[in-house]
Amino acid sequence: MRRRDQIAAYAVLATVFVSIFLIGSTTRWTTVISAALGVLCGVCYLSSRRQFAQIPPLLILLAAAAALTAIQLVPLPLFLLRWLSPEKAALVVANASALGELPPRLSPISIEPSKTWLALASLVSYLSVASASIRIGNSRSGRILLCKG
Repeated sequence: MRRRDQIAAYAVLATVFVSIFLIGSTTRWTTVISAALGVLCGVCYLSSRRQFAQIPPLLILLAAAAALTAIQLVPLPLFLLRWLSPEKAALVVANASALGELPPRLSPISIEPSKTWLALASLVSYLSVASASIRIGNSRSGRILLCKG
């Protein structure tokens, strides 16, 4: 087993242990810590030339979920926001009028962008952990290391 695989395996185990058992990822700072540990799993493979013969369906689903979450953060013009999400557009206008300001020209479709950013960080972390786990699990020694913990 390569040194990179060992580091990634221990990063996967640390991510799972910290995310689930110690912290629970319920507050912002714990989500950020869990996401950072998860991304560390994928960083181990940035310089790797090994490729998946076929992209695993799990990675496709996680990437699609991350992409759909990221799309919610794109600032949209107010006229387009009114068409896509009339409730969000009404909320933006109501908030601006309550503050005595003009409505902003651009606004994301997300109702609470800070939570959407955290969800995106979590999804990228899941994608990274899943990718590292699949790569590690390709070898017998990697499977044993992941199972034993």
